[in-house]
Amino acid sequence: MIYNILGILIAIVLIIYQLPIFKKWDIKNKINDIDNDPILNKINKNLNDLNVQAGLRLKNDPKMVQLFKDAGVKIDSLVDESQSIVEKSDNEDRQQTRTELLTSKYGEITAKKIIHKEVWIDMSSDQLIESRRKPNHIEKEITKDSIKETWIYGNKVSGSYFELENGVVVKIVDR
Repeated sequence: MIYNILGILIAIVLIIYQLPIFKKWDIKNKINDIDNDPILNKINKNLNDLNVQAGLRLKNDPKMVQLFKDAGVKIDSLVDESQSIVEKSDNEDRQQTRTELLTSKYGEITAKKIIHKEVWIDMSSDQLIESRRKPNHIEKEITKDSIKETWIYGNKVSGSYFELENGVVVKIVDR
């Protein structure tokens, strides 16, 4: 019985505090190495997922609910907090991965512009898609010497549009 209660308390601590064993050590010179280590990041994500699953199991077990209720602890708030921590971590991971990908593809300066949704003359069509997404509509004009396109976001009257020539932005109307 004591071991069960001790196990429950450990689960609560894991849920609330997200044990930083694999996430970040307190040694300042090791933080970047650990944060950039894909294996440790995967282990951390798996630990976060397990914590959420443990919290959901606690929430669905009537005996555990009563035990927590008697102790004055609200399981719902613990589970919600744990889930929000995992979601925040997932969003940060996706943003970091996108930043790394864009930096390796275009360089740091261009990657920052794309992440901030900037557009500029002479940007490529691929960069425009990375920055703004695919357009709602494309008007194309093909001649002997070039391919001219108008990429329309929203509508041409009130939305933004960009004119491209041979896959390069030559005119910006950004509303």
